[in-house]
Amino acid sequence: MGHEFFHFYRDKKLEFDFPNRESDDFDIIWTINQIENEGIAEQIDCQQLFYDNGILAKTKIADFHQEEQKEQPILINKLDSLFIEIQENPENTKELGKNIRNLIPRSGHPTGYYMTNLILKHLGKESLINVVRNPFQFFILYNESAKKDDKAIVFSDKSIELIIQLERKYSKVVKKSLKK
Repeated sequence: MGHEFFHFYRDKKLEFDFPNRESDDFDIIWTINQIENEGIAEQIDCQQLFYDNGILAKTKIADFHQEEQKEQPILINKLDSLFIEIQENPENTKELGKNIRNLIPRSGHPTGYYMTNLILKHLGKESLINVVRNPFQFFILYNESAKKDDKAIVFSDKSIELIIQLERKYSKVVKKSLKK
């Protein structure tokens, strides 16, 4: 229940506005929001369920969850390619946004969990708490973490540029770091 309570309270004070469903950006924003939202919520229950002495450890579902985590670098690399393609072909944003939404499995749970674990590992819990309502900053934070990890996929500069452009477009509160 803690996982679902997190969603309920987080979504009450988001730092951005969703574009309308017909917008070219809708699927991109929906996906990056889901990745952050589910990834952080997964921190509430996944470790206790699927790892170490978790109640479901050593079950088929735990094996599935752990195998799914191994696939996330590949998905992040594909996501990076799609973000780059949007930057290079903005007239295809709507179609590419649908591809992004279809790429990420289970509404962002596994990808978000992977990204969140990397942030926690390299930058700590406080840094994650500071971006909990801002998926744009979550992606930037992930990238900072990925640069500190020789096994992680780092998003390209073009991808981060897209994330920053989207934040400027939809953010309620533009971060000081983006005002430079």
